[in-house]
Amino acid sequence: MRPGFLSGHSRAILLAAILLALAGVASALRLPVSLFPHINYPRVIVAIDAGDRDPAQMAAEITRPVEIALREVPGVVRIRSTTSRGSAEVGLNFAWGDDMVAATLATQSALATLLPDLPPGTRFSVRRSDPTIFPVLGIALTSSSLDPVTLRQLAELRIRPVLSSVPGVAAVDVLGSAPREIAVDVDPGRLQALGLSLTDVATALGKANMIRGVGRIEDRHRLYLVLVDSRAADVKDIAALPIKAATAPAANSNALPGAPPPPPASTVVSLVDIATIRTAAAPNYTRVTSGGH
Repeated sequence: MRPGFLSGHSRAILLAAILLALAGVASALRLPVSLFPHINYPRVIVAIDAGDRDPAQMAAEITRPVEIALREVPGVVRIRSTTSRGSAEVGLNFAWGDDMVAATLATQSALATLLPDLPPGTRFSVRRSDPTIFPVLGIALTSSSLDPVTLRQLAELRIRPVLSSVPGVAAVDVLGSAPREIAVDVDPGRLQALGLSLTDVATALGKANMIRGVGRIEDRHRLYLVLVDSRAADVKDIAALPIKAATAPAANSNALPGAPPPPPASTVVSLVDIATIRTAAAPNYTRVTSGGH
């Protein structure tokens, strides 16, 4: 560099420095900010919940059919599964550079097609191995007057819809406590004495608690759909649910020796006759603590 070059071009150098500073400020304002770096990791995780089935039954009835169905997903390189009591986890590996959004949708479609052939009560969830979709904020609800079941109901019905509408929030999950439910504790001795089984109780509960369309009525150019609503509103409705017409031998103290026994007497058994009905919470396997609560 020749002597006096900087002094001779001081204005041009100052202008270039100002332009570079302005470009840096503009780039900084437009630079995307994220808590985690965006990594399109080629892996999809499928979590399956199937109640309390033992691992051998889970592997034969659920994990193996799911693996067979997921092998047909385009782009799958490797599948690895882990089966435990009542749950299974299947990991799908894809090639680097694949469209993981499309791969996730294809995985969900394959599972939705297979779901009718799986045992009743089987549920699944599909998620990508992407740190940007993991939870970034946790909010704990505590109360000195409300029980955990009520707090969960408050979180699901009021707080969750509000948070889901916030721009940039992808999903809101509720952990801890358990949903409210009605527990039916059946007395095995009373059930056997009346000639009933647990299948009879489960069938009666399933058939009674539903809404069903039974027909249509046309009146004055209008069509009305007739529905039968047999849903139980409270514990009293469930307690009065008829289970089955049970038979018991009729007592006859005046019968002559050697006479044939009288015909059995038929009686309708209600659920309250064979079980104790109470309000309870669903089984909870996740405990969340915050501030000692």
